[in-house]
Amino acid sequence: MSRAQAVKSPAACRFSFQLILLGVFILCGSALAAPKRWTLDALMELKTVDDPQITADGSKVAFVVRSVNSSRNSYDSEIWTMGVAGGTPSQLTAPHFTDSWPRWSGDGKGLAFLSKRDGSMQIYVTDQLDKEPRKLTDSTTDITHFKWSPDHRSIGYLAGDGSSSDEEKRRQAGDDPIVADQNYKFSRLYVIALKGGKAELVTSADRHVTSFDWAPDSSKIVYAGQATPRNRDSFNVDLYEIDLKTKRETPLVAQPGRDSDPTYSKDGKLVAFHSQAGSQNYFEARHIGIVHSGGGRVRYLTENFEGDVFRGGDEFWWSPDNSELIFGAGLGTRDYLFSISLRDGISRRLLGNLHGPSSFSITQDGRRAAFIKSSNSRPPEVYIAELGAMGIEERQLSDVTPHVPDFPAIPTRTLRWKSKDGLDVEGVLRLPGGGKAGERVPLLVELHGGPTGVALEGFPVPRTYPIQLFLQDGFAVFSPNFRGSSNYGAKFRLQISNLKDLETSMTS
Repeated sequence: MSRAQAVKSPAACRFSFQLILLGVFILCGSALAAPKRWTLDALMELKTVDDPQITADGSKVAFVVRSVNSSRNSYDSEIWTMGVAGGTPSQLTAPHFTDSWPRWSGDGKGLAFLSKRDGSMQIYVTDQLDKEPRKLTDSTTDITHFKWSPDHRSIGYLAGDGSSSDEEKRRQAGDDPIVADQNYKFSRLYVIALKGGKAELVTSADRHVTSFDWAPDSSKIVYAGQATPRNRDSFNVDLYEIDLKTKRETPLVAQPGRDSDPTYSKDGKLVAFHSQAGSQNYFEARHIGIVHSGGGRVRYLTENFEGDVFRGGDEFWWSPDNSELIFGAGLGTRDYLFSISLRDGISRRLLGNLHGPSSFSITQDGRRAAFIKSSNSRPPEVYIAELGAMGIEERQLSDVTPHVPDFPAIPTRTLRWKSKDGLDVEGVLRLPGGGKAGERVPLLVELHGGPTGVALEGFPVPRTYPIQLFLQDGFAVFSPNFRGSSNYGAKFRLQISNLKDLETSMTS
């Protein structure tokens, strides 16, 4: 399609006209002088970082680096570690391209992670980063999730049921049908001692466990479980507390909707969790709930919250005195790290431009955070923030894409307008560099999926569309956050499902 053809569509003409009226063309001298041009190979070679994990004392950070492996037609995933003072990052001794989910022990001396280096996803542990890790588990199925016990003596993990001997015989004989609603394979909770040995099954009931947390004294575990592994049951998830000595279970939250990702307070008296607050409507509001250990009335902290925890609010840090929660949430075209007071529900923004609302970790005392941040000019990198009383200081720690400044910058901004019914709508506009203010350019409109996805400001790391190549060829790229998108609250999302209400509001 030629540029002349591109601007003939009504949407293209309308937004080209908006460009002229708003005068949003940004002249970028660095783009004009850039010595390199983006290519598909250069875009695919971009590395990304994820899952930053800081030690309890704030001295070291582990994170995952992902890169394209063209020979295997897949992505490599490796774990790197760095001191917070900076320097050269180090890979694990004997790294593997399937390493992920690094987690420090509470004392910061041990690092556990997931890897398929022996064929199936298992837990590996190293007590010294310069020594080869040892395999801790021997699960018959892939391990999907794990957490250290607070006393550093054990690790709890989730793994699905394996096949029985009869099922394996039938499968080998070619009798391998999967019958709906029969013979469910449940994800169950196990605990294994750090020294190794046989893992102990904790949840023997036929309940599909999706997330869990240890009590601070390691005596109890709170977990989220649904009736079956079916996707439809993922909207009916309840919370249970189990005493590890007696195996006695206590329902903590049993209501319609999804209640998951529980996290104990520092004193073990409260549990924070991500909640649909009794609704089974996927588009409805999500909240951060608080309930007492042992059960009781649920309190929703985010009823008057400015952000949206539809995509966040599932990773928590409790303050030492249990009076404050820190979590990630979305607000418009950006993700933020928020804190909220349990006493009065007042929240404040701590950090902005997070690359994903759950991409952070915080030290035991709350004075230092590691997080993933993206900007319009740089891909996601690991940052360190000092959360002091005199304000917040942040600095970049990793640099896995040092060559990016050699390429053209990407002028980016958020546009806001009112729809025909007066609804405020936003979108992210990226412009080709080197143009003149008021100049008409062809426009490409990129629509996110979901429909509850969201278009965010930040560097576009192409995994679907080569945005940089479009911009380089003179196209503007516009990504609207239409009705149904996340980061704008339940009312905005619900307008994509309550079509009758929408038609009424537009004709009234």
